[in-house]
Amino acid sequence: MNWVRVLFLGDSLTAGARDPWCMAWPYYMAQLALEDGVVILPIVEARDGARTSDLVRTAFGAIESAGAKEAFVLIGTNDAR
Repeated sequence: MNWVRVLFLGDSLTAGARDPWCMAWPYYMAQLALEDGVVILPIVEARDGARTSDLVRTAFGAIESAGAKEAFVLIGTNDAR
């Protein structure tokens, strides 16, 4: 079985806010990957209320310190304020 460490950087949606099943999307993605024989070790860095500019400023530092080979960044959900 293959495994990969993945950083998920985003806002409160990344942490599972407003999720009636209490399963943030990074963990759901990890569950779906198991069906394909891939184990994702999620590292979730969620910053409530973060806008795109906030996440971009912190993305490289978060990616470097996480030691992850892959990263997903959820941006834009708070930009409409």
